[in-house]
Amino acid sequence: MDNPIGELLRRYYTEENMEADIIIEKQKRFFIEKKAGCLFAAVAARNPQKYGWIHAVLTPTSKSIDHAIDEAIETPTTTMVSLLFPEVKTVNQLLDFVSVLKRCRTLNLAQVETFDESVCLGFRARIGSNASFVTGFGDYPFLPATRRAPTVEITTRVKPRPSYTFTFKSAPDNVIHLADLDMKGMAFERMQKLWDNSFVQTKRILGMKPNLKSAARTTFSIPMELFSQIS
Repeated sequence: MDNPIGELLRRYYTEENMEADIIIEKQKRFFIEKKAGCLFAAVAARNPQKYGWIHAVLTPTSKSIDHAIDEAIETPTTTMVSLLFPEVKTVNQLLDFVSVLKRCRTLNLAQVETFDESVCLGFRARIGSNASFVTGFGDYPFLPATRRAPTVEITTRVKPRPSYTFTFKSAPDNVIHLADLDMKGMAFERMQKLWDNSFVQTKRILGMKPNLKSAARTTFSIPMELFSQIS
């Protein structure tokens, strides 16, 4: 696959690595089928390379995560990166994985808030002087339904906001949101419709209005009784 994305991501995101390819395709299907609630992601997941959205299957180490994020930041055509960790399966492995994220040089734990008997942890990727929301996914019953993808994943935008003349989601100037995905020439009217319908879809999946546990700024919401096990 001819794709200028940096050596580490190239090594994992290839047709020759069939196991990784199957994992990635199954994960993309979660977004395509609108199970994450975000309709922008549903569109982009059908052709992620068009939107600069790169996927990689990694081992859950701080070194591999830092390397992948560094590569994504440095690659001009990459705007968003999803890192998948199929080795993280059990609840204890997820808790260990959160500890790994805390040790990453490229990430910062900026949010530790209690809500609805959970601790909502919000990691931010260091993108120059900006802080980019890191959104997490995984097949665990205590995560919001919009986060229960087949494989544990963290996703973050690695470039500044597109130079739109409008803003769907207000945020401080130095904060980058997944909603800042550049939709590559899509008409404003269609983007507005996708934005509005994303709220409808998310509420339908959750069975309630979105809250801190399902917000993009929360990476993982961990039940309070498990939080103490994170080192």
